[in-house]
Amino acid sequence: MSWDFRIDFENADAVTAEVLRRLRERRESLARIPAAAVRRGVFELQALVQKNIAGLRRTPGAGSTTPTMIRSVTVRVGEEDGRTVGEVGTHLLLLLWLERGTGLHGPKKRKYEIRPKNKAGLFWGAYTPDGRPVIRKKVLHPGIKPRRPFARAAAAYLPRFVSVVEQEVAKEARN
Repeated sequence: MSWDFRIDFENADAVTAEVLRRLRERRESLARIPAAAVRRGVFELQALVQKNIAGLRRTPGAGSTTPTMIRSVTVRVGEEDGRTVGEVGTHLLLLLWLERGTGLHGPKKRKYEIRPKNKAGLFWGAYTPDGRPVIRKKVLHPGIKPRRPFARAAAAYLPRFVSVVEQEVAKEARN
């Protein structure tokens, strides 16, 4: 039975290939990743993603939903095709938008339109020279740049995961 470690984001195959390449560099005879390493790895990666999200608190677009975003990062460890697979993810679309970006900075590469749902117009945070608020019927928003809390965590965690696998292989060898 063999084990696998997978990180799901835009280029998951490249990350998985990089993990395996680094493991082979350190230990050519390593044929599998122990299940204990996968379990440890996903929980450590979850903590790192949550730390990255907590750092978004001071950035525009994160707002007061940061604690909700932190709590939404979950871990799933299971069997798939005879391998132990660990996944770190979320159900929140806001985190997908923060990962990939929106508008000009997102996959569609164009501004998006914001229209009021329940009011006649949108207050856009500005005032006319005579002190009246600026109200708009619609606004073209340029979008937000990707903050990539998952991708940055995965890239930062990769060297640590190699050492976690080596520790778990050593534990198995002693038993």
